[in-house]
Amino acid sequence: MDVGKGEHHACALDAAGRRLHDKPLPNDEARLRALFERLAQHGPVLRSLARPAVRWLIRPA
Repeated sequence: MDVGKGEHHACALDAAGRRLHDKPLPNDEARLRALFERLAQHGPVLRSLARPAVRWLIRPA
């Protein structure tokens, strides 16, 4: 996930490498949570966030 001030961009792959999601999202917590919930239907979600000079890898709860 690329973190931006106005938009986020999310790309998600399943275990086989198929693209499940690849598009920008508004900077909105509810819509981001909805995306994570939808992706979780395909298995555990591992989040990786990118900002200039900062990288996070967030393990699923």
